[in-house]
Amino acid sequence: MFDNNDICRFMKENYLKYKNWNIEEITKLFNIVISDLHDRNVLIFQKDTDAVILKSRFVRKQCLKCYYINYLSASSESPNCHRCKSDNLKDFPSKK
Repeated sequence: MFDNNDICRFMKENYLKYKNWNIEEITKLFNIVISDLHDRNVLIFQKDTDAVILKSRFVRKQCLKCYYINYLSASSESPNCHRCKSDNLKDFPSKK
């Protein structure tokens, strides 16, 4: 379980990219991402506590067509690239 406000504060404090952003900008961007993950059935909102719960682990797959790195829910998402919709994905990083 993750608290939305804690994640946004953590991003501002620990990621150089967001250091000069105000917390409202980070929260707005974060909410867009969280909404997309909810629509893809990857997580659940807990409205009473403003928390987010992941339904399952993520796996990383690289598209062999456009080379995009996808983070997919291990159990609930179809294995298609989020950029080009190809189903030609491999584990990333590749297992040797």
